[in-house]
Amino acid sequence: LEVGNSPENFTAAGVTNRDLAYRLGMYRRALQWQLRENIIFKSGWEGYIPTFGDMISVSHDVPKWGCGGVIHSASLNTAGTKWTLALSAPVVFSSATGAVQQILIGLSDGSVYGPVTASPVMGNDKAVTVPDATGFPVLTFADNQELPKFIFGLQNYVGKLCRVLSVTPNSDETIAIHCSNYDPVVYSFDSLTAPINGNTNQ
Repeated sequence: LEVGNSPENFTAAGVTNRDLAYRLGMYRRALQWQLRENIIFKSGWEGYIPTFGDMISVSHDVPKWGCGGVIHSASLNTAGTKWTLALSAPVVFSSATGAVQQILIGLSDGSVYGPVTASPVMGNDKAVTVPDATGFPVLTFADNQELPKFIFGLQNYVGKLCRVLSVTPNSDETIAIHCSNYDPVVYSFDSLTAPINGNTNQ
């Protein structure tokens, strides 16, 4: 994580086990060191779906967290092997050797499907194909329902994985969502044993 000669002291109320205190301290420091990005954006009424502590995926083209939009239609080919998804925004496939592009589909109930490998449609940068597989969701496009959403990007970079810190309604009927970046390293100390520091009384 880091190396320093001036460790920070903190009090863990009610903790009497040295190993547990060490894990809590390492977890606390990992939060300070790894989760330092504040991300705030506005949403519509779907902003009420997530709550404190939930994991969400955020897309934005400027920091290259993938690109996103809505899916206008989905059609299965005659062989029943792949779906063609018509998208609201153009997507760019990388020309790098071995690059794998993926798409994440957001459903009306707040759940997601994917990410799954996406392939280009020749001559149409607003469409991709994805393989038909067990569990592929039934996508609905009724006039009285919100369209399915998508996030598209390179494998392992399909959106920015974030943890929700707060959800605040605004007077203009939008929802402000405040979140931080997520890094699983903060949970990597759960089974550690406190190191020997040379003082047998601690």
